[in-house]
Amino acid sequence: MCLACASTTPNRHLLAKESDSERSARRSFIEEFVRLLREWHGDVVDALSDNEINVMAAEAARKTIDQTLDPYREPIRETFDTLWADGGRAGRATTARRYDLDVDVDVSDQVARELRQYAGDAWGETSETMVREIAAALREAHDAGLGVPEMERILSEEVFPEMRGYEAERAARTSATGAAARGAVSGIRDAGAPGKKWLAEDDRRTRAAHDDADGQVVPVGAKFTVGGEQLWWPGDPRGSLSNIINCRCGVAPAWELP
Repeated sequence: MCLACASTTPNRHLLAKESDSERSARRSFIEEFVRLLREWHGDVVDALSDNEINVMAAEAARKTIDQTLDPYREPIRETFDTLWADGGRAGRATTARRYDLDVDVDVSDQVARELRQYAGDAWGETSETMVREIAAALREAHDAGLGVPEMERILSEEVFPEMRGYEAERAARTSATGAAARGAVSGIRDAGAPGKKWLAEDDRRTRAAHDDADGQVVPVGAKFTVGGEQLWWPGDPRGSLSNIINCRCGVAPAWELP
């Protein structure tokens, strides 16, 4: 299909969907991330059972929970690094294939460094959120007069399953989208396209701001305006969390600027 047709067909929203390679990177991340979370969560329960977590002092509890994460920080950071690196390459390769771009599929050293930085930022934000949520759950249970056995049950049956389920998927989806889009933009730029186009999936899960941005074309070196923010690409980690979490949008080359 020619580029002109691809930009006007009613099915063009399919081009925002993740490719098989992007999906594989996301699923591999979730599998390893959840495995490591399960080990960490076991350590948190052990610390609680051994009275090492002072549930009566919120800040002290948070610090102890944070310390239990120490053995897992580097392994989990590596899972984020891998997701962003694999996602970036997959996004670039997918864009080159979909739009017949004459570019090498490997990202440049500069882009690779950016992806690693974004991975570190994503993991930092995720780890802070998880530690905070565990501490808050324990504090709430303590304030309700619950004992350690009930706190263990709440963590094991409510808090931890949520982290290993929805929150793990959310972290994976958000990072995978950002990585793939960054790789795509690098390919678009290297192919010499003057612009880039925002593509949103056409379904009920797409937030209004991203639906409004669908089809927006800007110079390849400029930012999109999405939800009142300036984003370089879908999933741009410099955007607010409310604007990038669970984003499923994509980016395409634009050969004509408005």
